[in-house]
Amino acid sequence: MGKFPGRSRMIANVFIQMAAIHWLGFAVALLFVAGCWAAWRIGRRMWSACTQENPPTGGSVWRVTDKPWTLPELGMMTGYVLTVMVGVWALAGTVIGMIQPGYEPDPLISLVVQLAMYLALALGFTVFLYRRQYSIRSVFGLDQSYPVRAITDGLLFCVAILPVVAVAAWGTRWVYDILNMEFHLQPVVIWIQESPSKSARLALIGYAMVVAPVAEEMFFRGIAYPTLKQHLGVWPAMLTVAFVFGLIHFHTPVLVPLFVLGVGLALAYEWTGSLLTPIAMHAAFNGLNIMMFLWGIELDATSP
Repeated sequence: MGKFPGRSRMIANVFIQMAAIHWLGFAVALLFVAGCWAAWRIGRRMWSACTQENPPTGGSVWRVTDKPWTLPELGMMTGYVLTVMVGVWALAGTVIGMIQPGYEPDPLISLVVQLAMYLALALGFTVFLYRRQYSIRSVFGLDQSYPVRAITDGLLFCVAILPVVAVAAWGTRWVYDILNMEFHLQPVVIWIQESPSKSARLALIGYAMVVAPVAEEMFFRGIAYPTLKQHLGVWPAMLTVAFVFGLIHFHTPVLVPLFVLGVGLALAYEWTGSLLTPIAMHAAFNGLNIMMFLWGIELDATSP
């Protein structure tokens, strides 16, 4: 008789887990269907605008305007990005090594280092624009669309890109299985699995949904893409920036999905001409991935 309460709790946990799994599956399916619908609507409107011989005023699909900086300045900013990335990690490794020799890298410390790196990058981009007397509001198209509209469009583009990114991710996994290659999870995903701390998860959410989207979009879509677009054209610039965007995450299994995401982010920027749109899209994409992954962890925690 003494075991009955334990068995009842185990049975209740099983039913809770089954219900949660069904809800998670329903949410994923709903997002996938909504994404397909949104992608079809956006693609149709873009195709219609691109094929019109005389589009109406303000009706052009390419709304990202020419920027005042040049290719040499883009090269200078790229050098700054590489210097900050290498310098911050080298400094962090040196300091940690001096304090505690032989110390194994801690994921939380890695997150703090990445946070410092992205803050330094965002600060550097802001100083670059300020020193050249460029208006951030003007060069990033923040006056091209109402903020609420730009953010809403970003959320719509996020939903639209989800099915395409999912197909790219499944395709990558399939290729890895065919070639008998080991598919490694991203370090941050492993860290989430091993770190049940709520404060650590909140720090990750803040980093992934605020700091990283702002810094990455300022450089890739805000600075690099318009510059290359002026010299190479829309699609070569879009594909080049998306490829580098995937490479910069230093994780081969996500290269193709992130390349697809990078193309979607550039299209979102072109849709409104406001950098708020790809920032909102990027933040929502990261947030959805973290939320669904954390939900999966919570399901595992209810297993008997």
